[in-house]
Amino acid sequence: MEKVVLTNESFKNIMDMYASTDSDNWLVANEIINNCDVEKSLPWIVLVYAESIKSNDYWHENMPNATDAIRELCVYGEYKPAVNNVLMSLLDIKAEPEVLDIFLQLHIETLKKNMKNWGYPVDKLNYSITLKND
Repeated sequence: MEKVVLTNESFKNIMDMYASTDSDNWLVANEIINNCDVEKSLPWIVLVYAESIKSNDYWHENMPNATDAIRELCVYGEYKPAVNNVLMSLLDIKAEPEVLDIFLQLHIETLKKNMKNWGYPVDKLNYSITLKND
């Protein structure tokens, strides 16, 4: 049987499941990751790893194949991955533009919140980050 390749929709569903307080949702999310084609889904797995609040121990116990794949990347570490390591990992594995765009959009929102806290007039600013074409 052919394994599923993760997509934007499955990424959103997995993140919603991990945000739930219902541990059954976590189990379903784990199964989606465990049963996907890790090689073809690696950019999405990196994004889930970076954006979820699950510990490395949780990943080791519940998603060993995915953990083995991300362990080789600079995104993997003792603590929540730094934004630059996530981006470098996505670039290193040649993630498709859709994954990169979602990652950047998530972090633009974080940047906007921080700038608002720093006193910037965020309602008067437009935000846009794009990758160079090289």
